[in-house]
Amino acid sequence: KEGRYMIGLMLPQPIIEELSFFGAILAGTEYVGTTITEIVNTLSRLVRGIGLNAISGPVGIYDVTNQQAQQGLLSLIVLTAILSVNVGIFNLLPIPLMDGGRVVITVAEMIIGKPINRQLEQALMTASVILVIGLVLFVTWQDILRLLG
Repeated sequence: KEGRYMIGLMLPQPIIEELSFFGAILAGTEYVGTTITEIVNTLSRLVRGIGLNAISGPVGIYDVTNQQAQQGLLSLIVLTAILSVNVGIFNLLPIPLMDGGRVVITVAEMIIGKPINRQLEQALMTASVILVIGLVLFVTWQDILRLLG
């Protein structure tokens, strides 16, 4: 299958195939599972510093969205689904600002039997805001350089 890479994922050419109701549910579930696996693999590589300059931010996503829209509605729907799964997985990361971070803090509070120090929680939130803003700025800069170069 030919396609292009974005956010560590292969964007396949959509294939129109007639499936039964349950066949469609199974195919959709398998596709989401494959997408989640690819996202986790990409995050693993990013944590190890591999391919950090290959991720896309808002500018790159806009560019890819424009390209997919030119290929047709089905390509745009597939991209939208992939982006939705990406946002969901990113939200589950154990960064205090995200839902995954809230889960980690809640579990930590359950383990120690009391709420964590509010100053510590505030410091974690501040650090995670700085981290996320820094990441957005970095990937946006990378997107701009990619478009210009």
